[in-house]
Amino acid sequence: MIPADISPLARAVALDRQIADLELEIASLKQQRETFVRVAIEDGIRSDGVYELKTKTRRSIDAKRFRALYPDVYDDIAVISATAAEKILGKELLREAVRTRYPEEFYEHATVNVGDAEKRLGKTGLPPEVVVVNTIPGSVKIVRVGVSDE
Repeated sequence: MIPADISPLARAVALDRQIADLELEIASLKQQRETFVRVAIEDGIRSDGVYELKTKTRRSIDAKRFRALYPDVYDDIAVISATAAEKILGKELLREAVRTRYPEEFYEHATVNVGDAEKRLGKTGLPPEVVVVNTIPGSVKIVRVGVSDE
């Protein structure tokens, strides 16, 4: 409790201290929560009848596998970030470079967009071995079974 007879600035400082203490407590509670969620996932517990885990995932393409299976499609749709290209070539050469000039360096750093691959091959033509599914960090929610989270 902050004494009522202190100056507004002293009250603000006291509140800053309380906030800092609460932020530490919140960080500790978040860490405990993540530990329990991780244990549940490791133990294969996705639901306990009352609560269930909901996660968001992101799909991406394993570019090396995709290139091995579909080299012509890969050459048409693969992209490389400017940062990766700059690391390979340097700024000056990057302006002049094209994929055909440095194919192996390009292939090593290029990515394939899921949407572009599906447009070329169709959703059912995209083999599962080239699709990588990752859980989006921080997306794990615990919801009450049968209760919408919207």
